Amino acid sequence: MSVHLANQLQKPLLVEGPAGVGKTEIAKVMSLALGTDLIRLQCYEGLDTSTALYEWNYQRQLLQLRIDEHSEISTSDRQASIFSDAFLLKRPLLRAITHHRSPVLLIDELDRADEEFESCLLEVLSDWQVSIPELGTVEATFIPHVIITSSRDEVIGRVEEIREGFEGNHLLVVRQGLPMIGCRYIVLSIYATMVATH
Repeated sequence: MSVHLANQLQKPLLVEGPAGVGKTEIAKVMSLALGTDLIRLQCYEGLDTSTALYEWNYQRQLLQLRIDEHSEISTSDRQASIFSDAFLLKRPLLRAITHHRSPVLLIDELDRADEEFESCLLEVLSDWQVSIPELGTVEATFIPHVIITSSRDEVIGRVEEIREGFEGNHLLVVRQGLPMIGCRYIVLSIYATMVATH
């Protein structure tokens, strides 16, 4: 029911519970059921935006500059060519936004990430766009199905802060307290609370 609501409302689903109860399985089964790709962002302490969003392939850019050294290409054209999609390494969040169809985006163990990263993440999930200085703003063509997992109550305790980050959107919060029996039963055994911005 909770997964269905999140899917229909196109809202992120926050699943909280101890390790081993099958929080990650929800995302895996959801991607299979929808026939779409699963893109996973594993959170950890020190995770930064470049690891989650994008990086430039510096080695390939330098190689291209060497190749173009003796060509007649102007400096501005050379710069434009190396700061193009061909040299962009898309990380999980940007891959989810630019995917050819709505993928399932699993943001795993958000409680391990720093609050600074959470702020950046909420901005991306709120606007569904990423600003890349060299390319401009990249907007999502298809909104991903988002599942956020947490092993601690800290993230749930910060629901008010998370809620404010969505600026009028809703966040489905799911709590899981039963041991893993099988994904179908986990989905049936969880209960959801709608947290809405008033």
